[in-house]
Amino acid sequence: MKLTEPDEEDGEAEWTRETWFLVHTWFEEQEKEWYFAGKKFAVSMDTQLEQVHSKEEAMETYNRGFALIMNAQIAVLEKMSHDLDVRINRLKEPRSAD
Repeated sequence: MKLTEPDEEDGEAEWTRETWFLVHTWFEEQEKEWYFAGKKFAVSMDTQLEQVHSKEEAMETYNRGFALIMNAQIAVLEKMSHDLDVRINRLKEPRSAD
């Protein structure tokens, strides 16, 4: 991020506004899905932790859960990148007379 105002003459301000709008819209669309998935994951982890018999098993369960969360975050970022690329390319396409 720049600490200065975007340069209106270069179209930088328009790009900044369009990008912010796309990211904001994308997050709003994904929010409910993430909330549902997070609640489902938490219930699953609680169930698994109730079945452990030692601190070692609990640590293994936490480690597996952490790995799942990290992999999910990577997948979300990849999806976001792809979705935003598609939307930005759609904005760049010439508009038809329709």
